[in-house]
Parts: sequence; structure tokens; C-alpha cells
Amino acid sequence: MNNYELRMTNDEFGVRPRAKQSVALTRVTRAFKNQKSKIKNCIATALVVLFASYYASADQGRGVILETPSGVNYWSDYRGVVHAHSFVSHDSEGTHEEIVAAAEQVGLDFMCMTDHPADNLVSDGLTGVHGGCLFLIGEERGLADGSMLGVHLSDLIDGGDVREMTESIHGMGGLAILGHAEGIEDFDADFDALEVYNLHYDTLLDGKERATMLRAMPQLLLGNQERALRMFQDRPDVVMEKWDRLGLERRVPGVAGNDSHQNVRFGTIQADPYPVSYHFVNTHLFIKGDLTTEKLLDAIEEGRGYICHEMYGDGFGFDFTLRHKNTKHVIAMQGEELELRDDVEFEVNLPTSRPVTLYYNGEAQGTQEGTDLVFPCDKGPGVYRVEVTTTDDMNGGRVVPWIFSNPIYIREKTAPATSDDEEDF
Repeated sequence: MNNYELRMTNDEFGVRPRAKQSVALTRVTRAFKNQKSKIKNCIATALVVLFASYYASADQGRGVILETPSGVNYWSDYRGVVHAHSFVSHDSEGTHEEIVAAAEQVGLDFMCMTDHPADNLVSDGLTGVHGGCLFLIGEERGLADGSMLGVHLSDLIDGGDVREMTESIHGMGGLAILGHAEGIEDFDADFDALEVYNLHYDTLLDGKERATMLRAMPQLLLGNQERALRMFQDRPDVVMEKWDRLGLERRVPGVAGNDSHQNVRFGTIQADPYPVSYHFVNTHLFIKGDLTTEKLLDAIEEGRGYICHEMYGDGFGFDFTLRHKNTKHVIAMQGEELELRDDVEFEVNLPTSRPVTLYYNGEAQGTQEGTDLVFPCDKGPGVYRVEVTTTDDMNGGRVVPWIFSNPIYIREKTAPATSDDEEDF
């Protein structure tokens, strides 16, 4: 093992964990109890139990089971990296072999490459499945106050401002993600997602790097890169405020930006090796069935997933949904938008007990701790999401962000509902 071996705080949180079977079967058991009206529903649910048991024992089956008005659905939870650089970029020397090996070591399912502009971006771009990880070609193009991340491209991004770049990316069938959003003020474009957390900004650009570096340097010199990087991590307040504000007007899916370069060295010590930066934070996406490029792009665009600082523990088993108070049917997943109704409540599931705070339009509404929690949906139209915190046992037990859900958007009612449970997925 090299000097940047991934250091886990608990054996439960390994690099390539199994699905938490108890989480899946808890959801199915509850569904089984609710399916009383017809024998065929009970049989169908029993088959789902067997299906979930099989998938809970396999790496590819990590996910959640949701009971909807028409039955029980299984969503796989795929974990990956958005915003990564290779030798194609001017500021990285990372080879394809190093990148694939690191992705496989960490257990990534997908990686959205976002190299800086270069003539060989497409010809030398990493694409397809390698080491069990699906790679997409992308580009990071600078804006006056941030950057544009184009994902799934066939050519270089064209244009000089956020609107022109968005049109260029969409013209290639790709996704336009606003990166380094801490400095962006012009959001007047049809972009697809927002980089809510950026590792580069958190460690080097948000004003705390000098003081923190003095504390982190000894750990870096000892080869404890993950412990050193943890010292820089905190909540991205500036971007979170923008995310909540933008969500009042439109859906704004959120992703994490690893901004991985593997280009910071102190003598012989690599401060940001790919395995550590890939494992630091991940974007999780809920997808039905096998992972494909089309499904991956759709999940990002729909905001059907969450952000997890994986170094504190795997997020598999987390979900945040809106359910019917009486039937417990799931009405909406993360990223969905629906009209105001008074017969619903929020449910949060976690693989391990941690404090969970519900946010409404950016304001904390209350905190609970547990693994299966219910929050009221009683503030009216707005943007609802949850944040999960944990403690950094490597650095004095300070409270740190662990999981950021994507929002569920409640809008003003514009027409009478046609039934109690209109939505299904």
C-alpha cells in the first residue's frame, strides 16, 4: 500500500461496502404491511423482498426501496465524481491509468471528466467503462466569476458568457453545470445543475488556507493526506445561500465538485492524490437498473441524488422523500417539484444515526437524530432539503457536514388535485 492509503474511521465505512440490507428490508417490510387490499400485491411485495435481498448482498445493488401508489420500486444508488482533471488539462499530469486505478480503488461507479480547454480534449478524453467506472468526456471553461462545466461533449465549448456556453453544451447533447459558484452572480441561463460544494475552493480559495495549512502540514509530511484535507472542510455557506435562493424560482439540481488534479506536491509528498480527492466527497445518483450515460445525465438533470462527504462514512442507505401521511406512499423524491398539499410529510432514512436538520428556504427548521425520521411539511410553498452532520474523529471531534440532500420543491397550488397519490416513479 502506498503512502496515501485511504484511512477509514470505522470498518463499517470501507471503500467498497456492501449495501445495508437492514435499510432495504425495513422499507420493504413496511410496504408489505401496507399492502392489505389484494393478495397479488402481497405476492408482488414478497418478490421484491427476494429481489432486494439479492441486491443488498451485491455491490451493484446499493440503493433504496420506495413504496409508491402503484407498488414498490427499487432505485440503485450510484456513487461518482463530478469535476476531475487529467493530463489533458494544463495543470495536471494524471494519466488514464492512474485515474482508472484510483476510481477502482475508491469504488466509483461514474466519473465526469472536466478538463481545461485543449485541442486533444475529445481525442484523448477518457470515455466509456474502465475498471467498472463509467467515464464521460467534459470540459471546464472559465467564466468571469466562476466556471462552466460541460459534461458529455463531442467538441470544445463555444461562447463567451454563461448563456452562450450553455447553448453550446446543449447543442452537443451535454449538461451545463455551473462550477465555482461562490463567485457567480449571473445565473440568467438555462443551466442544468449547480456545483454546491467544490473541494478546491474549500481548501485553497475561501480565506482560511494559511492558518489551516500550518496545522495540516505535519499531517501531509507524515503521509496523512485525508486527515490534512479534513482540516479544511466546512459548510459552503456562500453557495448554499445562492442555491436556496435560486430554488425559489426554478429547480436547481446540486452536485459536488471534487476538482481533482493530483498536482500539489511538497517535496516527495503528493498532497492531493487521486484516491484521496475522489473519496473526499461524492455525488450520489438514484437510477433504475444498470448505469448508462443517458440515465446518468438524466439523474443529474433531475436532481435525483445527494452529496456525501464519503470520508466520514458511506452514504448508501440515505434518502429524503415526501410521503402521504396516512398511506405512507412516497409522493416525491429529491429533485422533484409538486404543488402544495396538506396531507404529506418528509421522511429521512440514514444508514447510521446522525443529526439531521430540515431546511426551508435556507432557514433551519429543526434537528432530529436517528436513522428513520419524519419531519412536518407545514411551512407552505418553498424549497425543502436536509443536511446531515457528523463528527471528525481524526481532528478533535469537530462537527462537520456529511450529507446535503437535493431539494424537494413545493409550489403554489394552481389547480385542484385529481387524486391523493398522483405521482409514481
